[in-house]
Amino acid sequence: MSQKRKIISVDHLEKLANLKIGAKEKAKIGPQLEKTLQYFDILDQIPDLDKEKPTFQVTKNINIVAKDKANSCLAKEKILPDKKKFFTINND
Repeated sequence: MSQKRKIISVDHLEKLANLKIGAKEKAKIGPQLEKTLQYFDILDQIPDLDKEKPTFQVTKNINIVAKDKANSCLAKEKILPDKKKFFTINND
């Protein structure tokens, strides 16, 4: 289980992601990438981790969308009190 991790450089990441990363960003991203990979090293040390089922939904929310309800509408007269102002029909 103690596999030696390959070193991933920011330059390699830049090439894989097809991005242009400036020198300042590379200096910032490098340590962040290393820290992230260290967390994966910790996870690799858990015994029998490959036997665990993947978790895709951690909150177990099912159908969190409210159901549609029909409500009363406003009357046309209230919305458009002056019909001539908004609608004109030419029957020539």
